[in-house]
Amino acid sequence: MRNTTVDRLGYEAIAQYLGETVESSETRLASLETQMATLQKTLSQLNLTVASLQKQLITPTPPQPSPQGKPQPDAELLEDEPDEILYDFLPPEER
Repeated sequence: MRNTTVDRLGYEAIAQYLGETVESSETRLASLETQMATLQKTLSQLNLTVASLQKQLITPTPPQPSPQGKPQPDAELLEDEPDEILYDFLPPEER
């Protein structure tokens, strides 16, 4: 005999009479255990991904050489063009 309540037995009997399928407690438990295992696996993979990303943030990668073998110039060392105002696009009376 199953270890279920009278209410559950009545529910299952009515569902069976109406042609509905009802998950038993054992089926629901097995389904939940499968879902839990899947969630644990996903969480484990997520933890590994987070740890890898944190490691990349802590350990910066050195700059890679350019394809021609010349080192890439740092953005800070590049000189901007001199500040100049371009008037060519303005109408003649505003130049």
